[in-house]
Amino acid sequence: MTTIKDLAKESQLSLGTISNYLNGKEILPKNAEKIETAIKKLNYIPNKFGRHLRNPNTKTIGIITNKISASYISKITSDFEHEFSQKGYEVLFCNSNENTEMEKNKLRFLIGNAVNTIILFPVYYKESDISEFENSEIPIILCDQLVEKGGDNKFAVVNDNVQMARELTKMLIDEGHTQISCIAGNANHYSTVTRIEGYKQALEAAGLPFDEKNVYYCDSQNELSYEATTKIINSNSHCTAVLITVNNMLLGFLKAVDNAGLRICKDISYATFSYEDYYSILPQRPTYVSHNTLAISRVLTELVEKMVFSPDSVGTPKIIYTKSDIIIGDSHKKL
Repeated sequence: MTTIKDLAKESQLSLGTISNYLNGKEILPKNAEKIETAIKKLNYIPNKFGRHLRNPNTKTIGIITNKISASYISKITSDFEHEFSQKGYEVLFCNSNENTEMEKNKLRFLIGNAVNTIILFPVYYKESDISEFENSEIPIILCDQLVEKGGDNKFAVVNDNVQMARELTKMLIDEGHTQISCIAGNANHYSTVTRIEGYKQALEAAGLPFDEKNVYYCDSQNELSYEATTKIINSNSHCTAVLITVNNMLLGFLKAVDNAGLRICKDISYATFSYEDYYSILPQRPTYVSHNTLAISRVLTELVEKMVFSPDSVGTPKIIYTKSDIIIGDSHKKL
C-alpha cells in the first residue's frame, strides 16, 4: 500500500509539503505537478490512518461545490444538510472555487477523511478529470453537471437541460420567431453544452437551420452578454428572439436592449433559465425554466441514504434527471 512517505520519496519533496497538498492547501505549482505525477505513478489514494477500516461508518457526508456563493447550489446543499443532520450525520463542505486542481485536492481530502459519501458539483464538464478516483471505495455522486473524464461509472443527479432548452426554443418558434439567437455560458459547462443541444434540436425539428454563428459564448458574465446583445442588434440577422442559457447574464442583455432604444416583447423577445429575486421588479416578467432545488435535494438524500444504510439496494450507476417547469412571463410575444 502506497504511503505519504512513498509520495515524498518519489517527488523528492518534504512530508509537510505533501501533507499540505493532500489537505487542499495551496503550494507552489511546480511542487503540485511533482506530487500529481507521483500520485498517478504510485496510484495513491489516501486513507485517514485506518480509521475507516476500524469504523466504516464515520457518519460524515462530504460536499464539494464549485462556487459556494451560488444561490442555486446553496439551496440544494442547505436542504440536504438539514435532512442528514436530523439523522445524526455531519456534512463536511469544501469549495473548489472553480479550479479543477483544487477539485481533485478536495476529493483526496474527503477520501482521506473516510467520509461515507461524496457529492460533487463539478467545475467543468470537459476539463474536470476525476478518473483517478474510479476505484475509490467511497461513492462519488455528481450533481448539476456530468464529467467526461472519469464520470462514466458514477451516479449523477442533473436537470434535463436538453429537454427544457428544446421546450423554451419551441415555444418561441411556435410564436412565429424564426430568427432566434442564443446567449450561452461557459463552453466547458455541462449546462451550456446541453442547453445549446436542446436549442439546436428545436430549430432542426422545425426545419430551421442551426448556425453556430448565432451562439454567443459569454462565460456567464454580464459584460460579455451586453457585448453579444449589441452585436445581435447591430447585425443583419433580423433576430426577433433570444434564448439566454444562464440567468446571471440577463442584466447585460437587458441593458444592451435598453441602450439600443428597443423594448422587451415589442421589439425583441427572450426566455431564460432559473429564478432571481429581481425578476419581480422588471417591467416584463421573464419566462424561465424553474429548477426544483428541493426535488434535487430529496433525490440526493434518498440516494445517499441507500448508499449509507443499504448499499446492496443502490444498483448500477445511472443519470437521474429531475423535473423542471417553465414559468410563463411576458418577455415574449407572438409575431
